[in-house]
Amino acid sequence: MKKLLKFLKPYTYAVVLAPLLMLVEVVCDLYQPTLLARIVDQGILKNNFQVIWNTGLIMIGIALIGMVGGIGCTVFASIASQNFGRDLRNELFKKVQKFSFHNIDKFKTSSLITRLTNDVVQLQTLVMMSLRIMVRAPLLFIGGIIMAISLNKNLSFIFLLSIPILILLFLFIMKKSFPLFSEVQKRIDYVNNVVRENLVGIRVVRAFRREDYEKERFRYANSALMNAVIKAIMLMIIAMPLFMLVMNLSILAVLWFGGLLVEKGNMQVGEVMAYINYMTQILFSLMMIGNILMFISRASASASRVVEVLDEKIDIEDKKDSDTRPIETGKVKFEHVYFSYSKDREPVLVDIDFRSKSWRDHRNNRNNWFRKIYSCKSHS
Repeated sequence: MKKLLKFLKPYTYAVVLAPLLMLVEVVCDLYQPTLLARIVDQGILKNNFQVIWNTGLIMIGIALIGMVGGIGCTVFASIASQNFGRDLRNELFKKVQKFSFHNIDKFKTSSLITRLTNDVVQLQTLVMMSLRIMVRAPLLFIGGIIMAISLNKNLSFIFLLSIPILILLFLFIMKKSFPLFSEVQKRIDYVNNVVRENLVGIRVVRAFRREDYEKERFRYANSALMNAVIKAIMLMIIAMPLFMLVMNLSILAVLWFGGLLVEKGNMQVGEVMAYINYMTQILFSLMMIGNILMFISRASASASRVVEVLDEKIDIEDKKDSDTRPIETGKVKFEHVYFSYSKDREPVLVDIDFRSKSWRDHRNNRNNWFRKIYSCKSHS
């Protein structure tokens, strides 16, 4: 992944502004439960309409500021991620253009197509999530804990029980999901390979009446991809109910012990409501972090495939002082030429000798030939 960060350097301004604007939105979100507690404890319970009105206006103003921060973050994150994807695709395409036949045989054409499209899209999405959710989730998590503890320290033991359980779940899912998502990308390669071979050789397929055979090949590749995707997302399907169970039990514990504190006069009703909001923010931020980690495991598989192409050593390279201008006049002469698609294969051309003129020489010879014919006709 570190090798791909250089594609973000030209857009440093967007990479910096997006998290800063997200910080504005998170601060606004964290301040809302405290204002809600003030409305309940000092406004509703004391029948003070002025407090309700003033605090409500403040909440609306803070919400608008947070909205501006969220929109700005999305705009700059989109600028960074989309330009990152464009530059990465351009670099990959330039590298593939220099590949020898041996390099192309190593990766396969279908796999190169997948790496330039699907894998780059995965990395684009990762950049977008990193600048938005990956910034928002940790800030909400840390800020929510600070605000909740400052509100009431007696309920902090709930964090000590719920948060380690969620972290263990995340680590388990990360460990299991990486090889599964790597298999998904390989299955996508295989599907693209079957489709490409069928479309390129469609005339041959129809000439030899191999339509049923090709349909069976595609059915097998498509089913294998489906099974790989189902197996990979099965972890997410199992994990989500577990996350929700831990979160709901934590909220239930806050309601239970918070109610006891209210009865003893150690806590107010509005503070319990605010604490539940902070608890919800904390646990939802952990769930977001878990989703990000699962997506990172998938994007890591794509990143390794993209870096593999960028790091590939090209077998045949032009000399630094070679003339790259198109040939307009002159001749090309081959003497005792051997050619094979890779070093470990038998040559397909053996001891070839021929000469070839440029297109301009052929055109001049053709024009001279027509002039001779025309002059002979005019003399006759």
